[in-house]
Amino acid sequence: MRNELDILIYAHDGRGHGHISRAVAIALALRRLRPNLRLLIVTGSRAVSELDGGKLDWLKLPAYQSTIFDRRSIPRTGPSGFCHQSLALVRSELLAEIVSRLRPRCILVDHLPLGKADELKSALKETSKSSTRWVLGIRAIPGNTGESVWSAKSATIVRQRYVRALWYGDPAIHGPRILSSLREHLGIPIVSTGFVSRAAEISSLESFSSTTPECVGVVSLSWASVATQRTLATLLSALGSRRSEPHCWHVYGAPMTEISSGQRAGFIFSPFSSAFLSTLRAARLCITYAGYNSITDCLWARVPVLLVIRDLKETEQSMHANFLTRFFGAAVDCVQEHSLTTERVTAAIKGLLSAERMSLAPGLLTGSDTAARELIDILNA
Repeated sequence: MRNELDILIYAHDGRGHGHISRAVAIALALRRLRPNLRLLIVTGSRAVSELDGGKLDWLKLPAYQSTIFDRRSIPRTGPSGFCHQSLALVRSELLAEIVSRLRPRCILVDHLPLGKADELKSALKETSKSSTRWVLGIRAIPGNTGESVWSAKSATIVRQRYVRALWYGDPAIHGPRILSSLREHLGIPIVSTGFVSRAAEISSLESFSSTTPECVGVVSLSWASVATQRTLATLLSALGSRRSEPHCWHVYGAPMTEISSGQRAGFIFSPFSSAFLSTLRAARLCITYAGYNSITDCLWARVPVLLVIRDLKETEQSMHANFLTRFFGAAVDCVQEHSLTTERVTAAIKGLLSAERMSLAPGLLTGSDTAARELIDILNA
């Protein structure tokens, strides 16, 4: 009886749902294409059960936690009580043990080849004399920080231990330069998959209700920073001044403890759940941060969108916004979070409500399928 795992997917802990959503999307595609694969996700994220439609299994690591200060991510003590340094050591040992026990034939690593805080170093060593094949998943805008895939350290470990990389971007939208630069820097085969969309995978498994009431719009706040409360207050003020009927705006993920009863009137506030995608598809527009997962959700729903660009040192969100405004024209508007005003939001809504829904090229959101087929090819090699 075979007792080894086929594929282990490691999902980098992020503040939002971007990393884990891509892992879930690819895992769902693998399950759809090869139902009998032995497949697990390992992550510190607590969001898998909100995202996978009850189709997957995963191993939960104690989670990292961070806050944004002066546009930078600052580590904090995690929910388990471990400080960042201790947590990195604990997780490194857990990951090495998981790899040793499960003996995966293939490991897909999200974002950083050594994992967050280099926590995959021991796992890589554990498999140095095995036949385990390591694959790196790279988001469309890989980042520009010191520990990103662009570092010399990342390039060295990729050239030594990884057999392939998957770039979750599309040259038609992002241009050819990122992909060609990654190929030159990393020195291994890299496949462009297109956008990896959890929504596209979920919609292939579930039939969404066609009776979901149309709403004017959806506000989606995937994670809160110090600036989020001001942003939310500005949005509620702008949207409240336009309300023509109660409950025509749905707000997901807002920090409810800081919203007054007066601000709540006429809005539906909800945590993220399976209802989010149905509501988004029924909306006439969306207001959200410009992260990868939020963008792919809007592309899947084909809904006009106002992208709020977080004030971070990393330029991923502003680059996403620039690419999409050029490609989709009037269906995409964007604004820096520090420049957000009631007047700016009101003007954006007026323009987006008159814009047509996005028209997508065939195959734009099939990145999870492409990625899954690449992993199956590696298993079959």
